[in-house]
Amino acid sequence: MIKILTITFLIISFACPAVVKRHDVQPEMYEVKKIPDFFIDMPHEGAAVLIDKYWLVTAAHVVFYDYHDKPIMLHGVENRIERVIFHHGYKEDPGNWGPGAAKPLIDFLSSRDDIVLLKLAEPVEHLKPISRYYDNKEIGEEVTIFGRGATGTGLTGEILTTKAPSLWESISNTIRSPFTDLDETQANRTLNNYKNIIESANESWLMFRFDKADDALPLEGNLGSGDSGGPAIMIRNGIPLLIGLASWQEYEGDLEGYVGGKYGAVSVFVRISSYNQWIDKTILAYRNKT
Repeated sequence: MIKILTITFLIISFACPAVVKRHDVQPEMYEVKKIPDFFIDMPHEGAAVLIDKYWLVTAAHVVFYDYHDKPIMLHGVENRIERVIFHHGYKEDPGNWGPGAAKPLIDFLSSRDDIVLLKLAEPVEHLKPISRYYDNKEIGEEVTIFGRGATGTGLTGEILTTKAPSLWESISNTIRSPFTDLDETQANRTLNNYKNIIESANESWLMFRFDKADDALPLEGNLGSGDSGGPAIMIRNGIPLLIGLASWQEYEGDLEGYVGGKYGAVSVFVRISSYNQWIDKTILAYRNKT
């Protein structure tokens, strides 16, 4: 039996997951007209989720340099990242994996906890945080996932050139860089969302498959390159609940031949329900310090 190999986009220079769509649905159908309050653009690439007026949560590998004391824009209002708290089970990528056998990389990815909390310096008063899902019955639930960045279809997989900055974006970033400490983001790019059904789960991860045709949801989608840490939400009694964070994607074969986002690929998300105790304990500890 061929072992399914799993790979993270960051380590093979694909950076972060975004949205790959059905080939038989108009791309405009996936566009989000109003950005949810809880969706926060991270510097450069990736997203975070507002879970408290002082706190963001995201995939740990999105924080790829020192974000401590860095400004961050929250829907037009500048704030500052006061603390960066990695889960104790997170391990930084040692790099130098190279092409070929994926097992060492797979063992590394499966052994780490890809989650980090970011404490903001000022309370967020203009946005509503999202509540988190606390139960462990995610399998079979329909989820909505948000992302920016590279796009493509289930036939092509992700097309990496689609996440490159536009000419205007490049000019704008160049002009403003001497006058601000704010790093460039993807905030002026289209935000997309897609649907899927959680098929399986383990202690740390939630998984779903990118199906096609009659097996797929009307707005079925998958991960591409450009938005790790993006939220997967479910709706309960009309209320959105955070259920997962975009992290990696399964892949069968040699790393050198990897193309993300094709039909049949399995997306892997951080399972929020497994980390709620750590999140709550961390937030409470910092509240007690103030």
